Amino acid sequence: MSGARRNQSLQDRSRRTRERLIEVGFSLFARHGFDEVTVDAICAATGVAKGTFYFHFPTKQALLVAAFHRGGDEVVRHAQDLAAAGTPFPEAVLALGARIANNTAAVPKPLARRATIEALAAIDGAPDDGERHQRRRALVVLVEAGMRRGEVTAGFAPAEIAMALNWAMVQAILAWTASPGPAPTLETVMRARLTMLLAGVASRP
Repeated sequence: MSGARRNQSLQDRSRRTRERLIEVGFSLFARHGFDEVTVDAICAATGVAKGTFYFHFPTKQALLVAAFHRGGDEVVRHAQDLAAAGTPFPEAVLALGARIANNTAAVPKPLARRATIEALAAIDGAPDDGERHQRRRALVVLVEAGMRRGEVTAGFAPAEIAMALNWAMVQAILAWTASPGPAPTLETVMRARLTMLLAGVASRP
């Protein structure tokens, strides 16, 4: 095996190990609660050494943040499909919000809240691995498409509008996870917050 192929094989195996740690760790968090699951338990369930865990994640909080950002590529593809279909900007943003809300609502509320808080805490300290900005990239796709069609005011940069929309989504998740009981749904909470913000960035005739 050539050196390049060997390196690629090692990288693929490392990537699979990382994904396995995320999948198993998040499953354990969902079943038993974040604070009840130890790094030792995650390693035992995945069959990896503790050193391997720490090679990929400095803490179990870092693993939780990585799990929180999974699926970002799918969100970007969904945004690209909405833009390509010519979906009006407000409808496209609400559709993307609904997709994110449904994915998040599949997670127990306490874990969704903890993951959101840990992700916010990691913004300044964690290196950008390309995953944690995917939702914002998806929103930029929609904002730029809306600007091209004259549906979004040109007074702000696309990245600024995308950041504001992303924060509205984060706030919706935090509000939903803080509410007792099953109602209102996360999709309802997110739709209300996004609708309010969309009214401020819509282009005026």
